[in-house]
Amino acid sequence: MKNLNMNIRKLLFDLVKFILRLLFDACAMVCIAKKAGKKLSSLIETSKDNMKTKGKKIGRMLLLICFIWTLLSLGLRFLLFGLATWLNKLLSGTCIGFCIVSVLCFLSALGMIRLLYKSNT
Repeated sequence: MKNLNMNIRKLLFDLVKFILRLLFDACAMVCIAKKAGKKLSSLIETSKDNMKTKGKKIGRMLLLICFIWTLLSLGLRFLLFGLATWLNKLLSGTCIGFCIVSVLCFLSALGMIRLLYKSNT
């Protein structure tokens, strides 16, 4: 009888030890999950801040490029207009200068397209 009580006590002790170990492991997992969540949220916040600064930098650069492109295209347009007007006065015509400038523009565009096509193949 004494042996049976000892076995029951040992079984109960092992059962309590097992339950405590499960609870400790569950608490440890919850703690690990909380720490991982905090680390992940801080990582996300850091990457968000990095993306914001990079986005602002890229936005400024695109705005500057668009502004420069606009100024260059306006300058080229007025330069070509002036060239066409000068050719009209030189050739004593009303539209021959504009025709010559437009043909030169189309030929240069075709040449650039051809260069791009050859460089891609």
